[in-house]
Amino acid sequence: MGYRTIFGIGMVQKVNLFKPLVSVFLCQFAGAIGSGFTASSLEKWYLLLEKPTFTPSSQVFFRPGSYIIHLWESHFMH
Repeated sequence: MGYRTIFGIGMVQKVNLFKPLVSVFLCQFAGAIGSGFTASSLEKWYLLLEKPTFTPSSQVFFRPGSYIIHLWESHFMH
């Protein structure tokens, strides 16, 4: 159980975190199950998808994406 103050005036109220945590866990669990079904079919339909001519290649996003991840990790790991 967590505690929080009400309006910053020092009154303390017990907060039950069990229900919110279970709710988040159940949603994440449902997403994980759904991703298992989706991941196996991505190879079949995504590569055959007709993309517009202005769609950038995946290489365009690799460098900036890896740079952003590196900045994120170096900022929060120290």
